[in-house]
Amino acid sequence: MIKMAMLAAFYCTIILFFLSSIFYYIQVQSCGKIATSLAFAGLITNTIVLIFRVVLTGQGSFSNSVEFLVLLSWLCVLFYLIFEYKFKTRSAGFVMLSLAGFLVLFIAVVMPRGLIMVEFQPPVLKSIWLSAHVFTAVLAYGAFALAAAISASYLFYTRQSFKGLDVEKAVYSIIVFGFLTLTITIILGAIWAEQAWGSYWSWDPKEIWSLITWGVYALYFHFRNSKNWSEPLTARFAIIGFIIVLFTFFGVNFLMRGLHSYA
Repeated sequence: MIKMAMLAAFYCTIILFFLSSIFYYIQVQSCGKIATSLAFAGLITNTIVLIFRVVLTGQGSFSNSVEFLVLLSWLCVLFYLIFEYKFKTRSAGFVMLSLAGFLVLFIAVVMPRGLIMVEFQPPVLKSIWLSAHVFTAVLAYGAFALAAAISASYLFYTRQSFKGLDVEKAVYSIIVFGFLTLTITIILGAIWAEQAWGSYWSWDPKEIWSLITWGVYALYFHFRNSKNWSEPLTARFAIIGFIIVLFTFFGVNFLMRGLHSYA
């Protein structure tokens, strides 16, 4: 019964996110309010999926790719709605809700059984350090996703809609948060790795690409201080950085073998 209810909420989430993205794209007359309402409704159904997943597994959503993506889509929409409320603009809604929709759609297409299957959790995953490590990673990825969504919207189709908003400053603040949480993620991951495998760092593909991601955003902070820096450069850096973030998750988890392969 719980599994059926969770599946219903899951597919409703996909529909609501994509419907919301369509209305964000249209944005005429009352369409903007409808888009926001649909996004909020999708956030609620996504929350239900997370709750039911916890009920089924008896633990937080921190142990595999399905749980990570469900949590990430939830956080992406939450971050976006906070941004929309704070800055009174729906300009990034289309990109962000489309991204959230594709994250959950990926589960439905590639890992549908993973959503309802409750598998044995390896002892290495039963650690408070793992939960903290994954949670901070989701926070970082969600922040980088928001920065990229704002940047893509600004560059490619709604630049005029950002009048009155300092895009460079807003994106910078979001990236700062993402960078700090990514730094904490790497530190917590090293502590967990030492407890699980006896080594703080093993040059696992996920570790390498996490370090590359960290380095890219560190370069952003370095170049931002140059005199020729501009809003378009910030936007391009945010997009490139998030593309690397996506590869760090999807590319490493599904194309490479390593200590994180179970994820």
